[in-house]
Amino acid sequence: MIHLKISTLLSIVIISTLLATVTGITCSGAAGDSKIELQIGSSESVTKSIYFNKSISSCPSDVRKEDRTNTDFRTVEDTFKVNVVDDRVTVTRSDKASTWGMNLKFECCGYTDTEACQPPHRPCVPRAPFTPCTGEEGDEDIELEIGSSSSSEIVAKFSKPITRCPREVIKWTKTKADIFEVTVDKSKNVIVKQVQNSKSASNSCSKCLAQRNFNRWCETGDPFKSYCSNSFGRNGHTQCYGGKELWNCNKASKEPAWTIDLKFRCCGYKGTKRILENVKSPSNDCLLCISQRDRFKNQWCAIPGKKPYCYNFWGYDGHPSDCDMGKTLDECNSCMSKSSCKTCVGGVSISTA
Repeated sequence: MIHLKISTLLSIVIISTLLATVTGITCSGAAGDSKIELQIGSSESVTKSIYFNKSISSCPSDVRKEDRTNTDFRTVEDTFKVNVVDDRVTVTRSDKASTWGMNLKFECCGYTDTEACQPPHRPCVPRAPFTPCTGEEGDEDIELEIGSSSSSEIVAKFSKPITRCPREVIKWTKTKADIFEVTVDKSKNVIVKQVQNSKSASNSCSKCLAQRNFNRWCETGDPFKSYCSNSFGRNGHTQCYGGKELWNCNKASKEPAWTIDLKFRCCGYKGTKRILENVKSPSNDCLLCISQRDRFKNQWCAIPGKKPYCYNFWGYDGHPSDCDMGKTLDECNSCMSKSSCKTCVGGVSISTA
């Protein structure tokens, strides 16, 4: 009876192993299309990008428990979405918006001598410029001003058609990078998609609480002085001093996707300008205005009966240095984020009759 149970268990193990093999990716075996194991590792954010020394042919679009080849956390049900663009593999946790602690590994197709770049969050070799512009009319070297954005993907419209742009734009913030995918659509608009941001659990409420390892968001009233706290000092975070501990994000969860003044070079017509109609910018949006407080110390200027705007005492970044007897505010609410706020001052509705 015991021998029968052992045989049954062995059969189950063998069948499970065969099923796991079947669910893996199939490669042709040709040069550049051999089965390889990629190590992604753990992540402090819901999305992580890794660069490799060779282009990756393909990866499974979905990685489930049976697809993972790492030996740790074998029983957890974490799943991931995988996107491959040349030498960059971007992994996003898909079962929930959270970080992960496992040393994530899975199989893909590529060159057998593929290795992660050092450091892995930037290309092994600096990107060569995209095909130079010819200099002819409509194909001249121009700089496009995209600016900051409250959304991770935007469609930027311009006064003249854009011919072509680099596929990838990388902007460094200290030791981390904001990575953008850039495409030009049929209407010659420029689509900018952020695939990796430089925020971390320390300065992003959503990433802080995604760790959920006894983390709390320490709300101090200033979005650039609020931080991730932990009463036990876990994850390298300190206790909350002089602030309010939050379990859920409020204002901080609405933080802009990126606050850098994004610019990059493309090919098009000289004199091309961004069409900014109904496009948010630090000048006309309270949230983006206040988001620059760490650099420019901006405030939002609310004036009864007039259009509010971004104010800076020193006139930095082209903002007016005069609030014209209005009320300067350090925080935003739903009323202030509107392009016009004639019936609202400081978040309090007033009669216009």
